[in-house]
Amino acid sequence: FLFNLIYSQLTYTVCDNDDDGIDNFSISDREKIVKLYQFDYQEEAEIYITVNRGGILKVKNLESTNPTIEFVCAATVTEPTFFEIAVNSKKEMFVTNAARIIYKIDSVSCEKTAMSTVADHDIQALSFDRLDNLYKSDGTSLVSRASANDFDNFIPWHDFGSGFPSGDFVMVDDKMYISWAYNRFGGLNDLFEVTVDDNFNYISHVNLGAIRDDTWGLASEYGKL
Repeated sequence: FLFNLIYSQLTYTVCDNDDDGIDNFSISDREKIVKLYQFDYQEEAEIYITVNRGGILKVKNLESTNPTIEFVCAATVTEPTFFEIAVNSKKEMFVTNAARIIYKIDSVSCEKTAMSTVADHDIQALSFDRLDNLYKSDGTSLVSRASANDFDNFIPWHDFGSGFPSGDFVMVDDKMYISWAYNRFGGLNDLFEVTVDDNFNYISHVNLGAIRDDTWGLASEYGKL
């Protein structure tokens, strides 16, 4: 009897020699499994920030008492600020601006490539899932998604009926969490917990209740909300 623990591109296989469905993991086995699940976290964590009239910054050495800040792309006269920013697993960077356009930004040359889809309203949320699908909301209750191999075409993912997402979509384990707002000028925010399938398609959601007013974003560090 064999079973596999698969994470990212790694597979750990356990052999149950007596077919009783039980395997007593040794300390060595446990250490291997821990390393397997820690694999994706060996790379240094970084945070990308858009700053009003300050361009795009990258914050490194996050666990240090003195984090370092690097300029990725400076602000320009024609592009004084970007709003939302999202970076996928390939470190491809996407931003939105006041013209309601989504750009792909070259982090070396800072050249912008406009996507064909222009939002009808201000883009309040821009996020990738673990499959590098890109989500956006145009300030309405409808959340749209573009597949990882076609960022120019967004299709409806789910319409929540009222309100709009007020920040990024955060995956923790197998759930997606969204800060949900009802008024553009501030006030009540709820926390939605969304159940998705293996392809991150919407299944259902529950409202976990009110969170701090004017919560315009969520953040997770290694799966902690």
